[in-house]
Amino acid sequence: MTQNFFNLNTENDKKIIESFENKKIIFLLKNLNYKLSYITGSSKSGKSTLVNSFGKIHNAKIIVNSSDLKFSTNDKIYFIDQNISHFDSELFFHFIQNILTHECFLYIFSEFDHNQQPTGLADLDSRLALFNKFNLEEPSTDLMIILLRKYLEMYSISINESIILELPKFIDRTYLAVYNCANDINRLLYQNNHNINLRLIKKFYNAI
Repeated sequence: MTQNFFNLNTENDKKIIESFENKKIIFLLKNLNYKLSYITGSSKSGKSTLVNSFGKIHNAKIIVNSSDLKFSTNDKIYFIDQNISHFDSELFFHFIQNILTHECFLYIFSEFDHNQQPTGLADLDSRLALFNKFNLEEPSTDLMIILLRKYLEMYSISINESIILELPKFIDRTYLAVYNCANDINRLLYQNNHNINLRLIKKFYNAI
């Protein structure tokens, strides 16, 4: 069978992998323990998957761009799947004011805590300080291996399990590094007639 070169940037993967790194946040999203929550997580940490999955469960309005940033008394739960720096500060302030006034739920999912990237609008920053803060921790080695298996299996890429177990030694302990590693493995297979070994992988990463 011919191995096709792929890009992992797909909408087909909706599976949530529960782990130590996200169990508190999954519990939070199942129960909506707080009305105001600010959840940070690095690129590829699964924020959008959590938003879409629990957004459907709770019938939440999902906001991904400024045109979605509209308040309605018909909606009681809002999920924001976007770094808030992408929003107009004045517009966002009035949106949050409506959330507070009508005692709605607002969950913000972002790569950055607003303390790292203040909005520059004092009133808005003071409102954001009211949010309960949560963080998706970077993956442990065990989770990195699980994610690598998941990404490779999604596209029917088969390599020796002993190689998968060694891959975390060659990459950074981040979700994005794991995601990129799966793409790297596919490129190496594509470029080397579908043959791969640890020597080839080590040579590849040492050259970066």
